[in-house]
Amino acid sequence: MSASLKKTSDEAIIGSMAMKNYHVAIVLLEQLQHEHMKFSKENQVRLVECLIHVGRYLDAFNYIREFSEKGNNLRSLTFLKGYAYYMTSEYYNARDIFNQEPDWARWAAKCKLMLDITSGKRKIIEIGEPAKIPNPDEINPNITQSGKKITFSFPVKNVPKDRVDVTLLPYSLDVTIKIDNSKIVKEYELAKSVSPQSLDIITNEESVEISFDKEVDEPWEKVVISPESLQDLNVSLESIITALDEIPNYSDQEASEMFEQSQRLVMGDSPKGQQL
Repeated sequence: MSASLKKTSDEAIIGSMAMKNYHVAIVLLEQLQHEHMKFSKENQVRLVECLIHVGRYLDAFNYIREFSEKGNNLRSLTFLKGYAYYMTSEYYNARDIFNQEPDWARWAAKCKLMLDITSGKRKIIEIGEPAKIPNPDEINPNITQSGKKITFSFPVKNVPKDRVDVTLLPYSLDVTIKIDNSKIVKEYELAKSVSPQSLDIITNEESVEISFDKEVDEPWEKVVISPESLQDLNVSLESIITALDEIPNYSDQEASEMFEQSQRLVMGDSPKGQQL
């Protein structure tokens, strides 16, 4: 092959690689390798690089071994060997190669990170100020009403649904959200009756949303009765005693039937033939 023809081939190979036409470059390189006895070290590196780009890692490793045995000690070929190891998840081998040159320290650090991840030692990578882990006691939901529906939205990010436990009764809501090594535990007394069967839990990247329906479709002045708002109810001990005195004296049978009825209201009807 004449020098001018070889120069033209090299230009075509470099141009194909610049256009990311790696398959075309591989054909040109392999054709040049078979037709020209002196396959330059630079073109050897280009062939390995193209093979890596198209995911032919086994072929790349074979050529790296062949070219190295023939005396190709170019720094770029050594780097590509480490890069091929990295792309095939052989992070130990890749790190050993990248540690050979100070300029490759960033790649050695990437290998260490991947080794930490695969060994369960992954750490959060923080940019700027360190992320602050919220105090569970300080996390409170945003409570909204929309027609018949009530929604408690907790500002807790990326919590799997199976780490959210909710107990909804007609007049109360208990919530447990497990986050890392701690958990949020909240108990709420509801101002009016709700439907436990309508409970819906949605988790997403920004929050945990717990929603359910009111028993009666009407606006509530307050959703939650907090200890601070109990005084607004103006409930006295005398009124409680009076109310207790007005409760009828039911027989055991009547009390049992009423208990079963209340269970059905809370938990729903039991399947036929199944006793509560």
